[in-house]
Amino acid sequence: MAKFKPKYPLLSIIQAYKYNGWLYHAWQPIYIIDQNNDYLFCASKYLFILTSKKDSDICYKHLMDDTNTFWFFFEKEWFNLKITINKENHNIIYYINVASPFYIENGIIKYIDFDLDYRCVLTANSKIPKWHILDVKEFEKNQVEYNYSRSVLNTINKAKERIEKLLEAKYFTTNFSYGALAKCMESLNFNHFEPVALSIDKNQNKN
Repeated sequence: MAKFKPKYPLLSIIQAYKYNGWLYHAWQPIYIIDQNNDYLFCASKYLFILTSKKDSDICYKHLMDDTNTFWFFFEKEWFNLKITINKENHNIIYYINVASPFYIENGIIKYIDFDLDYRCVLTANSKIPKWHILDVKEFEKNQVEYNYSRSVLNTINKAKERIEKLLEAKYFTTNFSYGALAKCMESLNFNHFEPVALSIDKNQNKN
């Protein structure tokens, strides 16, 4: 039987959970553009970010208008990649989240966030990518508060080693360059991506 191939783009939501099941971030609307054996490829524009307050069902909504953002969720890697680009000044921001491999439940893309992030800003004048690791104190706090297991900590350390090897090889800035993404923007015709007001169930937390 032939494998069913969905018709892209598909409308979705991204939800990021903490290790204790707290749904702390959601992004919508997200357009699933394609999926291959390596990663799920998504794009967004007119993006709503919902940030929930810890131990509460309160959500704070923000609108990032006219932002061209690409997301890459890897099948076998303990990290994901978000890239935001500015077509006017050619600036590109790479943001790598140390996180569990994604899964899709009821059409929603979900993953567990493990605090640590790597960030790089490339401008038209940038010659060498300069990456910075972020949220180290948050990670140190959460590994105690959420009681990360030894297995999880080992996996996070391996993910860091894997990311840093890829950074040294310039994997992200080479394979996901501005030129390639600019062509992708043109083919997607971001101007036709309209704001969509989607609702998020504030009681979806796993715990």
